[in-house]
Amino acid sequence: MPISDIHAIPAIVNEVYRLQPERMIELGIGFGKYGVLCREVLDAIYGRCRPDQWRRTIHGVEGFDQYRNPCWDAYDAVEVRDFSTASGRPSGWDLVLMVDSLEHLEPAAGGELLEYLVSNNRSVIVSVPRGPMPQGATFGNEFECHRTTFSGSEFAQYGATVLHTGICCAVSIRGNPR
Repeated sequence: MPISDIHAIPAIVNEVYRLQPERMIELGIGFGKYGVLCREVLDAIYGRCRPDQWRRTIHGVEGFDQYRNPCWDAYDAVEVRDFSTASGRPSGWDLVLMVDSLEHLEPAAGGELLEYLVSNNRSVIVSVPRGPMPQGATFGNEFECHRTTFSGSEFAQYGATVLHTGICCAVSIRGNPR
């Protein structure tokens, strides 16, 4: 679904605020709430509320155009495409945010993407459901199918800092500084 565990929001937004990225990209924006919340803690909190005042760059990628709504206006740009393909992988960002997106990829593809993101970006925040949460296509969106399961321990190899555990596990991973 184009939503995520509401209990993880404070931990994820606090980490974004702590990191203070100049440039960030969110993969799988769904409804777009993190674009709004990140814009608040990266620009609006400093009095920069209008797009012509924004100093931080927030891009989004979403595979399903039918989720488009006014929250997407908080992003500088939103690309509607599949971010999991090799040609669509972002690099050189201060922060890559993936909230409830990684579980929609096949296990090998998800692992390969995460390895790439950590190696080619400064920081990565990932949130995934803990344990099996079967889900098929939702709202006519095939990208919504859950294809892999996580326990949270998969992120230890990256030296991840756990931000939240509950229905989901949210972690922050230090990537490769530019």
